[in-house]
Amino acid sequence: MSLLTPEPGLLFWMMISFGIVLLILARYGFPVILKAVEKRKNYIEASLVAAHEAQEELGKLVQTGERMLADTRRDQHAILMETTRLKEQLI
Repeated sequence: MSLLTPEPGLLFWMMISFGIVLLILARYGFPVILKAVEKRKNYIEASLVAAHEAQEELGKLVQTGERMLADTRRDQHAILMETTRLKEQLI
């Protein structure tokens, strides 16, 4: 009996054992694993959608902030011009 070449009886029982393990996994293991993978996939997709929406909202907020800053600078310039005009009138 060599260690590298199994006997036909041993090969037969190894195949039977493998088949039984495969059937048990197919019946009980694989559905649970596939359900967990599907749940994880849905969670990742939902997270990606939420991240995309958050990024879009952040872009809108940045644009709003830039617009407000431009308006404030324009108002500041107008106030400074008015102040300069009033100063010139007083002098």
